[in-house]
Amino acid sequence: MGRKPKHLDSPKMPGATDSTTLSRSDSTRSYYLRLAGAATLAFISLALLVWRLTQRPGGEIGTPAASTAANPLAVPVLPADLYPQQRPVLEEAQTAVRRLLEEFPQDPNSAAATALLNDLVHDEAAELSCWEHCLQLDDGYLLAYSHLATRAVDAGDFVQAEMLLRKALTVERASGDFRDLLASALSGQGKLTEAASVLEQSAAQKPGSAETRVLLGEAYLRLDQLEQASVAFEKAIQLDRQMARAYHGLAQIAAKTGRTEEARRHRDEFARLKAAENRAVRSGPDERADAFIVPKCVAAILSLSGKSFLNHQQPEQAVDLLRRAATLDPHDTDSRTALTQAYTQLGQLESALAVVEELRTIESGNLLHLRALGMLQARLDRLDAAEKTFGELCAAAPNWAVGYAGLAEIRLRTGNDLAHARQLAAKAAELEPGGWNYFILAAICEKAGDLAGAEAALQKAIELEPNDPRYRQMHASMQGKN
Repeated sequence: MGRKPKHLDSPKMPGATDSTTLSRSDSTRSYYLRLAGAATLAFISLALLVWRLTQRPGGEIGTPAASTAANPLAVPVLPADLYPQQRPVLEEAQTAVRRLLEEFPQDPNSAAATALLNDLVHDEAAELSCWEHCLQLDDGYLLAYSHLATRAVDAGDFVQAEMLLRKALTVERASGDFRDLLASALSGQGKLTEAASVLEQSAAQKPGSAETRVLLGEAYLRLDQLEQASVAFEKAIQLDRQMARAYHGLAQIAAKTGRTEEARRHRDEFARLKAAENRAVRSGPDERADAFIVPKCVAAILSLSGKSFLNHQQPEQAVDLLRRAATLDPHDTDSRTALTQAYTQLGQLESALAVVEELRTIESGNLLHLRALGMLQARLDRLDAAEKTFGELCAAAPNWAVGYAGLAEIRLRTGNDLAHARQLAAKAAELEPGGWNYFILAAICEKAGDLAGAEAALQKAIELEPNDPRYRQMHASMQGKN
């Protein structure tokens, strides 16, 4: 018989529900979120890491490849007995990594792809060496921080995890999900008040995350701040009525305060939701099967490869890799987002639009996809459709400038209702005082005949982005009209 996968025994986040109440989908979600990228760590803070492909097919333990830790940029060797049914897919990944290392040895994506392939061949030392090499190449490479910090949490090295996560959070692009994992590291050190504070910041950054609210509620519960815990759990349920752990938390609070009947109702709802979740897991695909895991891992490698070519202004080569990644993982958004960029760079806007529609099917609530849709519709001169899309964006995200700016640009192009267009552009510049938003406001003012207003807005654009030639060209053309 094969050995038991070590990560099935990974420690759960302090304060989480008992391990018997967590379905295996919780742990697999953590692993795939690490593969998907640093921006999607949402459930990783539970520190329940999935089976890490340490068991050979057929129950036999193969001999791992010789470690490449001494040379992090060595192409991993594929052992002969490594997932024989998936051999062609594995060889695709190996070919992609070899090509990356030959063409872009200083690109952190190359080291990251090598890390993932080392993970597939079970060489943990080489994998970790690759992630560390990523940070030597780019100390703001978030994917490396997410993997290294998750490993540290999994190993119970909460001090190391905290150090890595605090560095990651200095990177502007770091998502609130890093705060969730930081809270796990802090809780592991008994820093419960600090963990709760971090989760409060994360909840503010991710107001729509039910998982973060549950983590916050569990932190408050451990601090015996029952009222705050109750509010957090109730908010989680508002965001996701299938969030079983929130009912578990409410049941604990009710039991602590002597509300026996309420505790029973919450326990019953928790049991119902967990039973439904377990049935869904049993009827779904075996998420530990080689045929499920290996293609997802390879898709992540090909996605990193495609992004490397995209970053080096070679969108033609990127397209093939990213399309293949999307085929291997029908639910992957990372490869599709990059594929949209590649098609856009090539001027293949219809193809980019089709990929954005796929993204909206996969992540219907992601407003970034709605923004991309509106921008592509506008570039394709489908102005009525773009106007509708940007209107939806304004309604869904009233404090986000891009919807107002998009509508303002469309009104500028059509010349319709310039007074309203000016209001929209002013709103966009107020929410996000960037050069482009002021440039659009200036253009609208000029078209409406308000040269003084145009001059004032254009001066703001030039102050904010003095090296943009478009602003100075417009300024020069306006001087002749005065």
